[in-house]
Amino acid sequence: MRRVLGVIAGLVTGFILVSLLEMLGHLIFPPPDGIEMMNREEIARVMDEIPLGGLISVAIAWFFGTLGAAFVATRVGQDSTMTSAYIIGGIEIGFGIFNFVVIPHPLWLIWTGLAAFVAGAYYGGKMGLWRDPDKVLDKGSDE
Repeated sequence: MRRVLGVIAGLVTGFILVSLLEMLGHLIFPPPDGIEMMNREEIARVMDEIPLGGLISVAIAWFFGTLGAAFVATRVGQDSTMTSAYIIGGIEIGFGIFNFVVIPHPLWLIWTGLAAFVAGAYYGGKMGLWRDPDKVLDKGSDE
């Protein structure tokens, strides 16, 4: 049951992080004038006009969102394995594929996004497994 709660908490965390980071990316790299960001058809129509930095910022948001989601899922779920992180990674990849199907993306962004989901889930899970940073950093001293 705790793992389920951890995954749910992780998904909420990931959604919040991706949303905030994508908003920050839109502030730094504003989308084309007059586009309504909630209209998928409009976004698909102007995808070629979006600045490269704006597209890269989306991939960065996906990575850090998945990283945070996997970390929270592993910690809240008190997981001693990478299972919660892998579940998060699978769900995030599913969300990503849905997004890629609904909105046409450049091929490089699709591959970068998939790599971001996998790497974010892996490293977020590894970070979540660190229970005592002092023990992780301890190189075998006898103290």
